[in-house]
Amino acid sequence: MTVCLLLAAIPALAPYAYAGVGLFIAPIFPTGLPWLGRAAPRARRAGALVIAASMIGGVAAGPVLGKAIELSGIRAVPLVLGAVSAVCLITTVWLIRATSSSVSPTHTLPTAPAAARAVERTSAHARPDAHP
Repeated sequence: MTVCLLLAAIPALAPYAYAGVGLFIAPIFPTGLPWLGRAAPRARRAGALVIAASMIGGVAAGPVLGKAIELSGIRAVPLVLGAVSAVCLITTVWLIRATSSSVSPTHTLPTAPAAARAVERTSAHARPDAHP
């Protein structure tokens, strides 16, 4: 995506480059939420926080990018967006490295029966009259 945004600075390639950006950005959000669930299985509210942050970003990013484009000129749009994309790429690489020890390829989420047994054990310990 970052490469496509940089290529969009070339006027003859811009229409194709922006189409490439759309193709690359499309799977990011829908695959990011399941990845977050595997990377931080105990953070039950993380998905809600990500969705809230994306909404805040949608509101805040427009004026910030608009001001950056106003200061640098309309021809700098692909470069400004490329810089934002590069920051996102760096952040993604950092997140993958930071969470790679907690997520293994064979890691699976608990099945429904296993989760139900865990809840039963927890609730049995919480009630003093439930000891067998």
